Amino acid sequence: MSTPESLQPTVNNSISIEIIPAIELARFGAEVVADPIRYAVAPIDIQRAVAHSKNPVADHQTPGMVVAYAEGRCIGYIGMLPIMGEIDGRRLKVLAPTTQFVAPEYRKKPAPGCKTVADQMYEASLKTGYDQLITGFNEAGGRIYQRRPDWFTLLPSLLLIRIRLTPLQPISSAARRVHSLNALKAVNPLTKGLYRSTQLLVDQPAIPITYSLLKVPDDGNSRNYRTEQTDCLKPLELPLANEPQRTVHFPRDFSVINWMISNPWHPTGNEKNPYYHFLSPRERFEYQAYHILERASGKRAGFLVALFSTEKGYTTMRLLDIGRSENLSRASVFNLALRIALSNNTNLIECSGDFSVDISRRPLLAKLSQRIERGYYMALAANSPFTNRTSEVSLDYCDGERPYN
Repeated sequence: MSTPESLQPTVNNSISIEIIPAIELARFGAEVVADPIRYAVAPIDIQRAVAHSKNPVADHQTPGMVVAYAEGRCIGYIGMLPIMGEIDGRRLKVLAPTTQFVAPEYRKKPAPGCKTVADQMYEASLKTGYDQLITGFNEAGGRIYQRRPDWFTLLPSLLLIRIRLTPLQPISSAARRVHSLNALKAVNPLTKGLYRSTQLLVDQPAIPITYSLLKVPDDGNSRNYRTEQTDCLKPLELPLANEPQRTVHFPRDFSVINWMISNPWHPTGNEKNPYYHFLSPRERFEYQAYHILERASGKRAGFLVALFSTEKGYTTMRLLDIGRSENLSRASVFNLALRIALSNNTNLIECSGDFSVDISRRPLLAKLSQRIERGYYMALAANSPFTNRTSEVSLDYCDGERPYN
């Protein structure tokens, strides 16, 4: 099959740009592994490549990665995640940049009339004709979007809430901090053991107490439900709760959620890929999905999807997606999610600002919470249906690992 014209390589200022289709990422990932000289800057690791090549939103036309080369070697990349956008009920494919890196020696300001490597990569991606939604990015990425208002439109900010459970786990928290000190790397096995021991001796017995202190008032509604982990979410049998109408949003359906659960994007372990500069090693990186069931009837009343990420013994739970029936309150969903978080020895919960009203009703929980306004952007393609509608954009889920404040 020939490569679509929009995905053909381009050359600019001695930098060549290649667009890799998403479904070709597994092949490309194998090529990266096989040639560490050409890919001394590795655009992707093999696990992430294989996972993203199975994205149900992607096809042969859909970009999955933008790669920059100089003198035959990779010098930078932007990972592109195909997602679905919806505007006035019409669905269309959108790209969400997930990774961005340029080799340090190519980050210098170019000569007059020339463009940076990052500019050239984004320009090539826009020429493919897809709109882009940028939801998670680091400070360097934020500077790019700010200085190119002709390409990137700042959208209404998204409210996130971070809840630090560590203050209620003082011994294990101290052990984690000791474990993180570079000067004590030689005794990491000892400090790891201390952390694990305190997790068992302090955190686990305290879970019922912690839950009773932090759960939000829901008139006992959450007692009528239980959660059950699943590897395949299915549509609910009960009518969904009435949610605010969103005319411009980015829904994530069950096919995408189930793909994420079945195909973890991030390898776990202690070894860092020396050529892949984007992600640090983690002991755990796992998407988990749960059906919320009525205790009496066993019927599904809702669902929730969470990402658990553990780095140096510190676990973050990010509540990504929720769905609920009319009888299941949002406060009850939060309490059920909190119970799951505590059973996974979670140190930090990150969730959508939709829960802020419920959290404010529990003073202790409010004191442990931090409200974060996260900016995000869209890059609009020519003749984009989102033009003049960006002020209406909203997200249905909490996502993105690097909030930009």
